[in-house]
Amino acid sequence: MSVITVPPVLEDRLGTDGAQALVDLINASQIDFKVDVIEICEERFESHLVREISSVRKEISDLRMELLERMDQGHIELIEKIERNRIELFEKMERHRTELIEKMERDRGDLMEKLGRDMSGLMEKLGRDRIDFMEKLGRDRTENMKWMLLFWVGQFAVLIGILFAFFHR
Repeated sequence: MSVITVPPVLEDRLGTDGAQALVDLINASQIDFKVDVIEICEERFESHLVREISSVRKEISDLRMELLERMDQGHIELIEKIERNRIELFEKMERHRTELIEKMERDRGDLMEKLGRDMSGLMEKLGRDRIDFMEKLGRDRTENMKWMLLFWVGQFAVLIGILFAFFHR
């Protein structure tokens, strides 16, 4: 605070007590003025602060709404994209399934055809082998009968020889 001095002319006119009272009045007036100025500045600052806070809150609210709208839009787009991907994947799976079924049918047909050819070949070979076996069995049978006849003829000759030797003695 600044020091107030009363000029000597005024002090002579007012007296010492009057000059002191004038100084006290001026000091009190200055203090009141300072308080009033501070209060006015505080009110202006508070008013400005309230406006700025309100503006910031509105901006935050607007940004929040915009963000929510974007999130909703993004959510909708994401759901749509997922649905498109699901449909596309299902279609691909269905195509692959159809292709696999067709391939399996072709392979089954090829296998049945090959199995038929192989079975036919095996049946022919089995038939030939059976005929060969029967022919060999017939030949072996004939051969066995020939040797059996020869064996019995030999046995008969030996028996007659033994009997002949037994009775001629």
